[in-house]
Amino acid sequence: MQAHLSPPGYIIKSFSYTFLTMVIMVCALFLSGRWYGAAAIALGLFFCAASIARSTRVIRTTLKRHPASHRFSPNLGRIVSELCAAAGLPPNGITLVDFNAAEDAVKDMNDKKKKFTPRYVLNAAAAYGADDVIMVSEPLLQLLEDDEEKGILGHELAHHLLRHTVVGACRAYIGTITSFACFAIATQGALASGWRGILAGILAMCAASLLFRMVHPDGRQIGVRQKPDMSAYDLILNDRVKAAHQRLISLSFAAGVTYFNHLYPAIYLTAWLLLQARAICANASTHSQEFGADEGACRLKASPLALATGLRKMKILEERSKEKAMQKTVILPRPPLFRGLRRALYATHPSTPRRVERLCAIARQQGLPEAAIRQAEQGELVLPADCEIPYDVIKHYLRQL
Repeated sequence: MQAHLSPPGYIIKSFSYTFLTMVIMVCALFLSGRWYGAAAIALGLFFCAASIARSTRVIRTTLKRHPASHRFSPNLGRIVSELCAAAGLPPNGITLVDFNAAEDAVKDMNDKKKKFTPRYVLNAAAAYGADDVIMVSEPLLQLLEDDEEKGILGHELAHHLLRHTVVGACRAYIGTITSFACFAIATQGALASGWRGILAGILAMCAASLLFRMVHPDGRQIGVRQKPDMSAYDLILNDRVKAAHQRLISLSFAAGVTYFNHLYPAIYLTAWLLLQARAICANASTHSQEFGADEGACRLKASPLALATGLRKMKILEERSKEKAMQKTVILPRPPLFRGLRRALYATHPSTPRRVERLCAIARQQGLPEAAIRQAEQGELVLPADCEIPYDVIKHYLRQL
């Protein structure tokens, strides 16, 4: 059944981009040298294995399980059974869990750092390291109708059946190794300048940091820790000031090292370009997987129009909550060109309009009425009046503007 969930085009694209990330990783390892490359591989394997093991343990032992008859979705158990039957799985082949921890699991945790505080999440996800678990939040169940829930859950089930979680874990491993290897490349370039070059870089970095704090009008934000009660404006200001400060001290360190090693700018730029290329290829791979999972949900007998309206509802609620939150503060957006390039190259998911457009094309192939397709694509959708993303949550979305 799994082989027929997604057409070969999406699979080929996803694996092609994943293969490109592997090529970039090999280039980074080659440039980093034998011993540094071996260390990057070992560290990448350790950190990824530890992360997957921890997430699997949390998912299976800590997160709250959804009942078959949920207060926001009385037919949740029937929806899961229908999807499992369409996928050739046992009726209870999939377990649904929340993004928050169960109350009894929280009570058993003595370490305050390990406690899971309830949080508002509007999302569903296929769990890494647990092929029979799908994470779906209660606010999402409250927002969607039964057929829309079936589309969203079918999308996540298709991720599991198509082994997208396995490919994602491999991408994470490749990305971690590439990051360590690129850090090794830049480090070797700095060490090649000798102790004088490193000392000059450190002194230039300290001087630039001190000058930034004295000259920049918001330089005081450098030492401010982000607090839960900070406003959206303070969070955005804090992010951008710290980012500008980080770029300045990085360039200052590079300038100091370059005085003793004229090849360092080329070495540093090579490492940076490898990191950016890896991120772009990895995100392109996830885009192909998202489109493939959308079509896989339709092949699991979920309605493409219901999935389209479900995605639109999530986007509308997010935008509506953003507009309401922006009334409480002043947001300084990035330039449109930069914002557009950033979203196009570094977004982990394709845009909602692109996904809806492809789902409507699938609906036309299935022979669904054109009026219903236009309604799902552009029609007005009614959202529950009590559904709203809290300001404390939506202000973190505003940081991405």
